[in-house]
Amino acid sequence: LLRTPNGQMELRPFQAVALSEVYACKGAVFAGRVGIGKSLFSYLLPHCLESKRPLLVIPAKLIDKTMREIRRLSVHWVIPNFIRVISYELLGRAQSADTLTNYQPDLIMLDEGHRAKNPKAAVTRRLMRYLASTPSPLEPSEIVPEPILINGIWTIPPPCTLVVMSGT
Repeated sequence: LLRTPNGQMELRPFQAVALSEVYACKGAVFAGRVGIGKSLFSYLLPHCLESKRPLLVIPAKLIDKTMREIRRLSVHWVIPNFIRVISYELLGRAQSADTLTNYQPDLIMLDEGHRAKNPKAAVTRRLMRYLASTPSPLEPSEIVPEPILINGIWTIPPPCTLVVMSGT
């Protein structure tokens, strides 16, 4: 289902379990060390969740590398070509205040998720404001925990799912 007809790569155990759990449960939290395969997991997640407007937030210095990696992995995997990639730095700028509201992502993936833990930072405030505006049983203060780096996934009932990934 996830591999292209010419795909030769195999999922790592973490990736297979994480994708299966997210699909079955519509949410879970996974710990993941650096190099375990969180990036491929995040590229495949929009397909698994049938996301129409996925947003991947990453550090600016990783945008070119991420786009190259998506192109390279698309030979092997069914990676949607409409994943919108934006940097934390851009999302934090004043002119980007309405980016989330205008795009209305139904899936937000945060790579290097610890960058969104400071409640005073513009990026964190924008994420909390957007997620708080979607129907959710979570309080905004629960969406990005203060002192803990979360490795894995949080699902917010439709219309938005938040995925937070960070190396431990």
